[in-house]
Amino acid sequence: MKKTKLVHLLLVCSVAYVGSVQIYEVCPGSAFYLPRPPQYEPQSSVLSLTPQSGSAQPVLLLNRTEPTDERFQFRNGTLFISELREEDAGILSWERDGKAHTILQLAMKDCAELKHFRVGKSMRLAIPSEAAVLEFEPASSPGSREVMWTSAGGDVGSGGSDAGSDASAEPKTYARDNLWYVDMLVPTDSGSYTFRRKSGAELSKTRLSVTAGMYYFNFERQRQWDVRIPVASQKELSLVCVRKVDQVSGEADVDMWLYRDGIATRDLFQTFGGRPEFHKAYKYNGRIFSFGALMSDAGTYRILDTQKRLLALVILDTDPPERYSPYWWLLVVGAVLVVLVGLCVCQRKSKAKANTNSNYQPCSVEMQPAAT
Repeated sequence: MKKTKLVHLLLVCSVAYVGSVQIYEVCPGSAFYLPRPPQYEPQSSVLSLTPQSGSAQPVLLLNRTEPTDERFQFRNGTLFISELREEDAGILSWERDGKAHTILQLAMKDCAELKHFRVGKSMRLAIPSEAAVLEFEPASSPGSREVMWTSAGGDVGSGGSDAGSDASAEPKTYARDNLWYVDMLVPTDSGSYTFRRKSGAELSKTRLSVTAGMYYFNFERQRQWDVRIPVASQKELSLVCVRKVDQVSGEADVDMWLYRDGIATRDLFQTFGGRPEFHKAYKYNGRIFSFGALMSDAGTYRILDTQKRLLALVILDTDPPERYSPYWWLLVVGAVLVVLVGLCVCQRKSKAKANTNSNYQPCSVEMQPAAT
């Protein structure tokens, strides 16, 4: 139990030095005991915080032993903060007779849990029992926040999705059984998701990274493929094919646009006969990329959104998959060695048994006649 508490303490708080000043890096939302300086006399001193941001004017925390906020307490002869907030970052100092003394510097560290998913996957987050709101801060727009969920009203935000809305499809975000879900992830869903108390204090934080889906198909196994794309409108999709060129000619690879913002190009029909298509998906807000390909269609296909962000990378390969390992001879040599070792062990055991039997002499018991 003591070891568990120590590990938890190391996770929420770490100490460093800059010159002679101690820097305490702590997780937002955690409690904090201020180490009492040797010369600090609370009955005749005031304790204040100089914030790192904002006006940088000192904020009074303890007037002698009287706290100035419900989060602050005078306990065990020092300051106790029940829940830290981002604005608590700064210099803590005490003052007596007009002379200030620096105690330490509080710094809020990022204690977010990191999650990584491919486009089209789903993420779920456990809702803390004390949570009042869930905020989303997009990775593309730091500082801007959107409320995604509240304990009173449920889901209220749309998230970073480009999927649009469809009354016949399932919602992208929803809460169920103390879990909050976001389905059909796209790159704009990347960012920070923070559950907060009613007071605004951080309870838990998750940083999400969404990258393009990767798909590999081989003609030896199938000739028809379907790829789900979490974008409702075809106008928000583009399709680019990178054609393999003859190495003898020395020509560079060429990007061939088959769809631009959802509109088919001439190359789609002249080169591919209109085979790659986007179909509407009715069970979710998205499209299905369908391709009944020919051998000549081998290459790499990139599916992009309106901001040219990569949603999916599809590789069509004509080379047959390797059915045998190129190091098969190592397996054969290893098997032969195992067999030889086994034969040697068996032969030695047989010789040892034969030697034991040759030295064996049966015991004889001579019966003496009983005395009369």
